[in-house]
Amino acid sequence: MQKKDDPGKFRQLDEILYVQGYEGYQQLASIAEKSMQIVCDFKEVGSTKFFRLNDSMVLRWLSYKVHQLRQVLPTLDKNYAAQIERATLVDAVSVIGEYLNEEPWLKLLCGKLNLCLQDELRSPERKILPSSLESGQASFDTNAIQEKTGLEKKTTGKGRLAKKAKVEKNTRNIKDMFSRASRKGS
Repeated sequence: MQKKDDPGKFRQLDEILYVQGYEGYQQLASIAEKSMQIVCDFKEVGSTKFFRLNDSMVLRWLSYKVHQLRQVLPTLDKNYAAQIERATLVDAVSVIGEYLNEEPWLKLLCGKLNLCLQDELRSPERKILPSSLESGQASFDTNAIQEKTGLEKKTTGKGRLAKKAKVEKNTRNIKDMFSRASRKGS
C-alpha cells in the first residue's frame, strides 16, 4: 500500500519473497515473477528485475476477480441465479473480502465499485429469514422461501458474510462412543 505521494521502493523478488529458514521459496520465484507483474510496477536493471506494488493495478486485478466471481456465482446455485445483479455483486465482493484486510483494500475495492458493503448487507431486501432450528418449528420449510427470494445471508460485525453452521444428524455423545469402544476391547 502506497503512503500518500510516496509510491514506495523497488525491490528484488528475492527480497520480497524471502522467508528465513525456508529455502523452498526459490522454487516459486519463476511463477511469482510473472504474477508480480500483474500487480506491480517493475524495472529491469541488467538481468535483475525490481518490483514495486502499484495500488491501481491491485484494484484493477481485484475488480477483475470480483467480475469473474460475479459471472460464476449464478451458475453454481439457483439461489444466486434468482438474485438481482446488485446482490450478486455484494456476494462476490464479500467472498473476495474474506481474503483481504478491511483497511485499506476492502474499502478501496468497494469505493472503486461504488459499493457500500455494510449498507448493502443491511438493506431491507436482504433480511435474514428465521431457520427452522431457531424458530423451533421443525415443519417450517425455509428452503421453499429461500428458493423464491434467494436472500438468506448472515453477516459478521465487519459486514462480511458469516459461515453457515452445519446441522449434525445422528450424532452420538463422544463419551458413549469411547465407553462402547473400551467395552468391546475388554
